[in-house]
Amino acid sequence: MTRYGADFFTRAFRQTGILTIAERVSCIDALMPFEGGSTGRKAVLWVSYESKNASLAKKLFVKFSRDFDDSARDLTRVQMASEIYMAQLSAVSDFPVLIPRCFFADYHAETGSGILITEQVLFGESGIEPLMPKSVDHLYANPASYYRLVLDKLGTLAGAHSAGKFPAVVKEWFPYAPEKLLVNVRKPPSVAELDAKLDHLERFIGDFGALLPKILTAPELIPSLREGVPRVVASESLIFRELSADPSYIALCHWNAQLDNAWFWRNADNALQCGLMDWGNAGQLNVAMAIWGCLCGAQAGLWDDIDDYVDVFVAAFHRAGGASLSRARVLAHLDLYIAHMGVRYMLDVPAYISSRLPAGCQPADYLDPHIQADERMRSQLAIFTNFLGRWLRRDYASMMREFTLTQY
Repeated sequence: MTRYGADFFTRAFRQTGILTIAERVSCIDALMPFEGGSTGRKAVLWVSYESKNASLAKKLFVKFSRDFDDSARDLTRVQMASEIYMAQLSAVSDFPVLIPRCFFADYHAETGSGILITEQVLFGESGIEPLMPKSVDHLYANPASYYRLVLDKLGTLAGAHSAGKFPAVVKEWFPYAPEKLLVNVRKPPSVAELDAKLDHLERFIGDFGALLPKILTAPELIPSLREGVPRVVASESLIFRELSADPSYIALCHWNAQLDNAWFWRNADNALQCGLMDWGNAGQLNVAMAIWGCLCGAQAGLWDDIDDYVDVFVAAFHRAGGASLSRARVLAHLDLYIAHMGVRYMLDVPAYISSRLPAGCQPADYLDPHIQADERMRSQLAIFTNFLGRWLRRDYASMMREFTLTQY
């Protein structure tokens, strides 16, 4: 990037209207690699300008879709398309949520190569709270207030889209694609594979049950999973059909608005405020998917109040101009989606965590240093715990039995 010097950034920022023809980037002061996230290479970029506009951000953040040194990360390059479109969409007047200001964005669909340059969120500076990693609710004084605020913003965005407040091009940029309910394309597991996963889960509970809430070690869990899991796999097309049936419940959403994909500060009245970032895979989704994406990595106890959190989203959706969504139907969609996602992806978590823990390690609970020091293990354990907790609380085996009967 520095090979092309300040002239490249001058042309790029003029193209997006950040700079006028009389202004230019005069110098690249720093370009520092940034480690983190699951997609693409990233860097912190500091620049200087020849401009009388003192408000121009000098500290910027650069995100590439590609990572040629990591094939697994490079496979996620397609996620940047939605980030580029969202950055462009956020430039419209009265955009209902705050996202980092876009300085330049470009994406080549054929190769999946893209670059996004935004204003850097200055975590820990100017009143902005420090960046917190995934699934560390125990470090927040009041995590519920953060989740409620994020859900309010998610509902506001979705409601504004549902009300037709965005340009018509949004339909082209973010077409509704039911296959986006899958994180990636994966062949459905066979009966033998499901049995093996559940066998491993049963051993995991016996060996590492201390990592889970006590209720998840109850004897009825495994029989319930053995009955219900095959039904979920066999009903995948029916689940997709139900989640796609009513367009009132489909809107433009952030796909993964966990707390580490937001930034927070307090206004003059000490009220908590937030902006949202990392819009990879954003698009038109069933709103239940956005709610799960926000709450999936939360501490397990938060799900005791899931009705109230859904109410926050539903109220914001309607306040922004969307329809009056039914809490009961959103919860029903949420359960179907959790069942689908949990069976497809979470049944691999026991094997993953078992392979990552040192031989002979017996964690006393989920706060064990081995868990907390490994972001992926920590976040996967949190999502896995919430999936199993919801499975037991809502009796997904019975739910799926009834669901399949009503679909024929």
